[in-house]
Amino acid sequence: MKTPHDKFFKRSLEQKETAKDFLEHYLPSGLLTKIDMTSLEIEKDSFVDDELAEHFSDIVYKANLAEKESYLCFIFEHKSYKYSNITLQLLRYMINVWSLKKEQGADKLPLIVPMLIYHGKYEWDIGLKLSDIVEEVPIEAEVYLPDFEYILFDLSAYDKGEIKEICQMRVFVEVLSAIFQGDFEEKLLEALKVLDELEKQNKAIGYFKIIVRYIMETDAVDAGLEDVKRISEQVSKEKGGEVMSIAEKLKEEGKEEGKIEGKMEQLQETAFKLLTRKIGRLPKEYKESLKELDKEELEIVIDEVFNIEKLDDIDKYLN
Repeated sequence: MKTPHDKFFKRSLEQKETAKDFLEHYLPSGLLTKIDMTSLEIEKDSFVDDELAEHFSDIVYKANLAEKESYLCFIFEHKSYKYSNITLQLLRYMINVWSLKKEQGADKLPLIVPMLIYHGKYEWDIGLKLSDIVEEVPIEAEVYLPDFEYILFDLSAYDKGEIKEICQMRVFVEVLSAIFQGDFEEKLLEALKVLDELEKQNKAIGYFKIIVRYIMETDAVDAGLEDVKRISEQVSKEKGGEVMSIAEKLKEEGKEEGKIEGKMEQLQETAFKLLTRKIGRLPKEYKESLKELDKEELEIVIDEVFNIEKLDDIDKYLN
């Protein structure tokens, strides 16, 4: 299940202007001069395999490189905690992209720039290269070691006002960096002031709702509905009213999600009981696998229960 951090991250960086501003502000200047930012476009294809689906936000942008038809891909990933295997995850993600490009008939594969946005409590101290997690090898063997380095954006030490421009990227960074730091209220207020300026320019319309949803859905900050309302009202009274409206909608959505979850639990319990009666006690790993099935898949298992004679027969419904 995607966390509130994942949802906020994806909703924000799927907006081209936010991604463009972020790249222009944070990419190394030498690389930036080689990129045609006017050609920046989000890739519509999904590059995430089933195993990685819950780890990656699946945000890939493409742009032309060095005035050529060839292009590079930017992979955006984020973490709210330190994760030592990030290079392995990024490598698998890069391979997914290249594999799909080959399937689509590409003669040459695009350059991929993997980027990690980190906004946890503590400074990121994990190596940026794949070779950092590989055991030391002799110089003569280094040629056989595939290696790459990802670009790190560590927001754990971000200071309010570090970005001066009035842009949606600044709002995104201010909010994201505030979540695990002690100056949440100050940074949120700063972000909302910038957002208010953007809205006066008819920009970033609807982004306030995304921010409020993020704050209300995450438990990373000790801020409740009244806190968010009070901070928002310092920008405008209308914003305070919007907070209450958004909260009410979230409450209704929660009720609907609860109904759906209840139905799924009933289906799972029915499947467990029927299978137990038919073939005996289910091992824990089979129960866990059955819980991963969606509504339609569970209904198929229930309908087919009389054709299941032994434990192995369940496997075909789990693959």
